[in-house]
Amino acid sequence: MMDIPFVRFAFPLVILYLFYWSVNIEPYIPEVAEEETRATLNRKEAVKLQNQVREFEASGRFQEAIAPLSRLREMQPENHEYIRQLAETYHNFEAYDREAAQWELFLTYAPLPVEGCPQIGQAYLAQGLRAEAKHAFERCLALDELNGDSLFFLGHTFETEGQIDRAERLYRRGLKGSPHYPDLILGLARIQVRRGQLAEARRAAEGVLRRMPDNPDALLVAGMVAWRGEDFALARRYLERGRRVSPMYDDFRVVLGWVARDEREQQRLRHKASGAGSHS
Repeated sequence: MMDIPFVRFAFPLVILYLFYWSVNIEPYIPEVAEEETRATLNRKEAVKLQNQVREFEASGRFQEAIAPLSRLREMQPENHEYIRQLAETYHNFEAYDREAAQWELFLTYAPLPVEGCPQIGQAYLAQGLRAEAKHAFERCLALDELNGDSLFFLGHTFETEGQIDRAERLYRRGLKGSPHYPDLILGLARIQVRRGQLAEARRAAEGVLRRMPDNPDALLVAGMVAWRGEDFALARRYLERGRRVSPMYDDFRVVLGWVARDEREQQRLRHKASGAGSHS
């Protein structure tokens, strides 16, 4: 039989070639299948975590909802809905500093960041951080110059600072786009009370009360109008009703104190006048 040297030589080369590639080249792993498996596991974990969040929130265990919500955020750091949920959950147990931090992230990642308004400013206000709140309301207004909430809250900030003209401009600007917005109506009415424009303020308050009989801000404005008009009995009716509706609203107690003071002064003057008349 004829010997064939090439075959004897080539066969070991083939074996060495296959051995080389088996050692130095990683085996093929279908990446798509691996990604699909990972995605399926993530979806299952996300569903489990979301169910935990719903369970905790339904039972009022808001602090316990933070852990699963935080895990959801780790899985999807830029998911604005998870950020919103975290902010709202922090709000529910009054962790306002953490709430504000989440709203800041929401404004960064949300496709409609104005949906974090006015909550971001309110979270700063709840901490007593008035400068930060004002800046937040200004940013909110820059996001949507016609947004009634942003116009009201920034206007109210100026009002509480005593910047009445600036507050009035914002209230009036808001009312052009939202003429039935009660907070804007009553914000402007409070300024009218300050300026002695009592008839305009009365109409505004009564208009809101026809639609919302227990609106505490409208009851307060109506009471202030009656007080400034020296109808103390009517003022007390409005203010006492407001205090029953909203017992934590301290402004009712303050204005009732003003009413009582001025009523006593009025009675003193009447008594003095009647005494002077009897001596004449």
